[in-house]
Amino acid sequence: MGELPVIRLPDGSTFDTGPIDRSGEILPPRNEWQEPKLQHFDIAENEGNIATAIEQHLRNVRVKHPDQGRKFWPQKIFDDVLRRSIVERLVDELVRTGELLESGTDPQASKVRWVDEICGDKICIDKSGFRRVVAILLLMGKSNDISAFVEKRITDSRLPLDEADFRSPVGKPNGTELFQIPGWTARDIDSFLMYQRDLVVKFLEPPTTDGVRHYEFSAEEIRPWVTLPKRKSSSSSTAETRLGGYGEVHEISIHPWQHNFDDLLTSLLKLPDSGRGILDRDVEFEENAFQQEAHMLKRFGAKRPHIVTLLATIAYEKGLSGKQYCLLFPWAENDLLGFWKQTPTRDYRSYKWIAEQCWGLVDAVAYIHDSGLKNESGDRLFGQHGDIKPENILWYKLGGKEILVLSDLGIAEVHREISRSTQKPIKIVSWDYRPPERDMEAPDGIGTDALGTVSRAFDIWTLGCVFLEFTVWALDGPEGVECFKEKRKSSYEDGAPTTGTVHTRIFFDGVFSKSNPDLFTFKIKTGVKECFDRLHDNKQCTQYIHDFLDLIQAHMMLVDQKKRIKSKELLKRIEELKQNCKDRGYCLTPCPRKSTYHEPPPIKSRLNSQARESLEPK
Repeated sequence: MGELPVIRLPDGSTFDTGPIDRSGEILPPRNEWQEPKLQHFDIAENEGNIATAIEQHLRNVRVKHPDQGRKFWPQKIFDDVLRRSIVERLVDELVRTGELLESGTDPQASKVRWVDEICGDKICIDKSGFRRVVAILLLMGKSNDISAFVEKRITDSRLPLDEADFRSPVGKPNGTELFQIPGWTARDIDSFLMYQRDLVVKFLEPPTTDGVRHYEFSAEEIRPWVTLPKRKSSSSSTAETRLGGYGEVHEISIHPWQHNFDDLLTSLLKLPDSGRGILDRDVEFEENAFQQEAHMLKRFGAKRPHIVTLLATIAYEKGLSGKQYCLLFPWAENDLLGFWKQTPTRDYRSYKWIAEQCWGLVDAVAYIHDSGLKNESGDRLFGQHGDIKPENILWYKLGGKEILVLSDLGIAEVHREISRSTQKPIKIVSWDYRPPERDMEAPDGIGTDALGTVSRAFDIWTLGCVFLEFTVWALDGPEGVECFKEKRKSSYEDGAPTTGTVHTRIFFDGVFSKSNPDLFTFKIKTGVKECFDRLHDNKQCTQYIHDFLDLIQAHMMLVDQKKRIKSKELLKRIEELKQNCKDRGYCLTPCPRKSTYHEPPPIKSRLNSQARESLEPK
């Protein structure tokens, strides 16, 4: 699909040269895009031609787009050049030359009226004014036509115009008068449209109380971001894991003068404000998948600091490939898997941080499960994430602060009370982290076509798997995480009547029952149980890790989904662990012991149709 944005302030990366456009010209280095310097515009008192001075400065300060090769005027540059004090000087000159006519008997009052008209308000930011129209006409050398646009009320809010607007009723559908400028040729109209494309560039703004903003870009429009080169790192996830739920992820940089996300990022991610560019994630989607994830992110995003914040949704035309659907997020330094790989050391601060972040992730899940939101009919809504795994947990780092954020809500579902525990799965998700019920036939299933039910307990299992790997990393480091992954690898079935053998890294076993060919026995995988035992017995295991492991094993990773802890209760329990971690000894003092956990009896069930299909010989 296309390109688009998840968010992080830049890390200071610089680039020696930019790409080369078709003409062979070296484009500006990317750091000039991310860290521009404003050339403040002022006019000397004795300037002889104000209109020409404005035109020349506008031409000098255009910014060349490294990807699209065109020059445009970012918002901050435009606001500096066409600020009210400059407009006052321009109006004074145009009234003096007769290009703007005085009205009434008071010349000064007439000038003020023209300035107010052009600026739209006292501080010159209202789109009801004519500043962009004036700028276009100055660039065309047609300042004498400003009054015609004002008379026809062709304000900045009407832009962009198209060719038909110059020959059709003004103010469609209400107007009836044709908008025609005396003496204008087809070349003049083309010139107006050309300058307009580079002056009317969409300014990206954060969500409001009314929701997340959506932006549509035509193929001709300037997109105020550039796609950054892919950065290769030994700690990053594989290409496959960077694809997300439905689309490809791209890192981009929005021009810092063409967005105002800084305050939102500062408040939500506790990142310091910066005038530098923002690096974003560009996720390319098919339209239906785009609408699904966008809907979930609009519902849950920005409500909790540990749920990824959707900044905007974007669709744009990209040549013959058609329309690209994108979600804009803060760019994360890495995902949790990458964090584990690049962070080998653990200390007291690390253990406290683990406790805080795991609490935050549970808080995010609990909010998704029961946000208190209602539908149009007043029914209370209950959600589920459906795809919790390390690759869908983002790691933000800046200024010594780190935070984990739950992302990728493309598979999330929201249901009313009546249906919240009986949702059928629609696709294979989190293959390694899926719970046993994902493969079981539904209790009320009919024949062999029934699929396993999906409830909010699904998320508790997958989160438990992630937490178990977190404790492996805490005690054994990144090598331990990889070793545990390999130890989990085994055949799905044992003796099933099939010529194919499916090896997985799931956390449970599905064992074929020789006494009853229709049933499989579901239980925790032996390698997983041994992992719990080994971690408890690890010479570095502390009381915090013991308690965390007990919570995971006895309340989260249970084969019987009905016995798993509910997210609200889990939040209370993990809050206790977080509070206890204020005690340094609780976090750090080694106290290894043998595990005393007794595993519940396994569960027997038929396989659902998708699970059976996965075992068929290929």
